[in-house]
Amino acid sequence: MEGSPKTNTENEIEKSKSKIKILKENLREIFDISKYSTFGHGTGKIQAENILKNGLESANNAFDETARAIDNTDESLNKILNWPHRNYKHIVVIMVPNAPTGMGGYSYFDDVFEKLPENRISDPGAGREFKKEYYIQPQFIKGYIDVDSLSFIKNNLYDPEAKVNIKEIPYYGPRHRLTGEPVAEMTEDERKLLSQSNDVDWD
Repeated sequence: MEGSPKTNTENEIEKSKSKIKILKENLREIFDISKYSTFGHGTGKIQAENILKNGLESANNAFDETARAIDNTDESLNKILNWPHRNYKHIVVIMVPNAPTGMGGYSYFDDVFEKLPENRISDPGAGREFKKEYYIQPQFIKGYIDVDSLSFIKNNLYDPEAKVNIKEIPYYGPRHRLTGEPVAEMTEDERKLLSQSNDVDWD
């Protein structure tokens, strides 16, 4: 006796599993968690091709507003197949060297952004509110995923040796009024002595 025919839902689940298996095989080279953090940015095909050559432009340098973390787990690959933002079918892959020891969070990844050259900053087009003033340079763009064909298109400008230009972390603590030097590392006795001399800006 033959089994019952599969439902549409069951067929869709099988198709999804098959796509994930193919995608995992085609993308195996782009994930190296020992060295890199990998992110995706959904867009159209023309935009993806342009990003490979010219970098990924953004109105700000907030990395978490530009890209989503991806990996080779089934859950993440399913997200790539059904991209959360507008169901885009071309996912630009950004690979960033892992943060140095003691650094982490999106503040490190924000430093991947550089200011756009002045000649590339233009007024926003119709329906846009902000200028694009920052970009992620092509050397951090590994390529893009074509979801429809389950293929990966490499970027010849990607540089696996590219380093993040870590910006100086601003210091907001008290400073010596005369020298301008931070006094946060002083002992409590030193701080009391300086506070009595009115030589420290504590605000």
